[in-house]
Amino acid sequence: MLVYLLDDNTLKIDSFEQVLNDQSQTHLCILDFDTLPAVYLQLGISQKIFDECMREGNSKFEGYDGFDFITLMIPETIRQNKKPEHTCIYFRENLLLFITDRSEFINDIITSSLSEEIKIPSLGRFFHLFFEALTFDDRLVLEGIEEEISNL
Repeated sequence: MLVYLLDDNTLKIDSFEQVLNDQSQTHLCILDFDTLPAVYLQLGISQKIFDECMREGNSKFEGYDGFDFITLMIPETIRQNKKPEHTCIYFRENLLLFITDRSEFINDIITSSLSEEIKIPSLGRFFHLFFEALTFDDRLVLEGIEEEISNL
């Protein structure tokens, strides 16, 4: 599990205990599906949301009073024939939680934001960076697929 405190427009490594003990601070957490069963109740995640997160299915967004929940099935490039990546996002005012077994993508966003001194004034900004990185090369992939189809 990786835990970051959003402080002074930057992400700083923090502890899970701080997430639980100080609700006034803003945190970004990344954990895998094996860790979620041990911590979801401590984070205030309901059984229903936990069950949906543990079950692979369609991508969807659900807005609730006080939090949002997103399930993503992120396809790999078609040529790679890999299973889609299952990622869940739990987002409330002071917590952005990513649940995924492939955290390196999110870690890369954090690393580049630190090295490029990108200001992150809010969890919403990091959320934006995540989707920006996720879709960055989609146009190029789609153009390549279109070209392959045209050449048939």
